[in-house]
Amino acid sequence: MRATIDHAFSDLDCESLQASARVTNPASRRILEKCGFQWTGAGLCRVRALSSSVPVDRFRLDRGLWASIKSWGAGRRVG
Repeated sequence: MRATIDHAFSDLDCESLQASARVTNPASRRILEKCGFQWTGAGLCRVRALSSSVPVDRFRLDRGLWASIKSWGAGRRVG
């Protein structure tokens, strides 16, 4: 996931990324949080396969925060 985030900010020149995870899927939420995404609220997301909407947690990651996370992480690595 970190490589995809790098690609979005570096190659695609995105300023921010948005993501959502179903409330019933805490593993997806943990992955987003580990990558620096911050919770912005809850909402509903339409799922065609279910022909209904499901509750989701919404997240956002800004380019500046991602750069800070990466620089902090680079300093912690031991060769």
